[in-house]
Amino acid sequence: MARLNTYLTDTVIQDGDKWIGTDSQSGKTRNFTPQGLATNFNDTGKIGIGGQIPYVFSTQGAPNRNVGTMSFAAGGGNNTAFSAITNLVLSKTTNGGTVVTEYLQYLEDNVIFIYQLDDVNKFGKYSLTALADRSGETTFFDATLIFSEGNGSLTTGKTYGIVQGPSDVDKNFVFTQGSASNNWTVNHNLEKFPAVTVVDSANNVVIGHITYTNTNSLTVSFSSSFSGKAYIN
Repeated sequence: MARLNTYLTDTVIQDGDKWIGTDSQSGKTRNFTPQGLATNFNDTGKIGIGGQIPYVFSTQGAPNRNVGTMSFAAGGGNNTAFSAITNLVLSKTTNGGTVVTEYLQYLEDNVIFIYQLDDVNKFGKYSLTALADRSGETTFFDATLIFSEGNGSLTTGKTYGIVQGPSDVDKNFVFTQGSASNNWTVNHNLEKFPAVTVVDSANNVVIGHITYTNTNSLTVSFSSSFSGKAYIN
């Protein structure tokens, strides 16, 4: 074998390039690739990427639920669409072995994204409305989610990142009630409990009783029927 300093230096690194090293489990000599190293960093979160929490999606439920996973309470759920997810069980430890209890608690009442690390086109945007210690499984949280938008579904064994969504400033929505009614249903999708100002068709402010259905919809009830607009901020 020639001396190492006689080999040319490759300045353009490709995913499929190889170098020789030792496997930590078997002690045998193996080839390693940049793609393999990148996958390891992504899956374990060894390099912090924007507050990303890496989890493997698992179909295992109690008592075989694994540390470093996200799953459904009863297990199962392979190929569940992101749009159908309302609850998840989250490990307090990432797939890379980092305890993230405090950060997960910080994310409560915030917008989060859950996305597949090797295909970001598969993702879900949610409001994390509640986070509670899971009864009987002290190393896990029960997370309650409200879906906003997304694409694709969960796949067993794939690694997913959870990150905080952007803080949208001064989000607003204008609702038009075209026909006279004493009960308006407003689907604003602002992911918050907004302030509401109602005007009739002559732009007079009208006071009604507001009921928040969830962070994306509300109803306003009045003593009489009329048409107009609701300004949601």
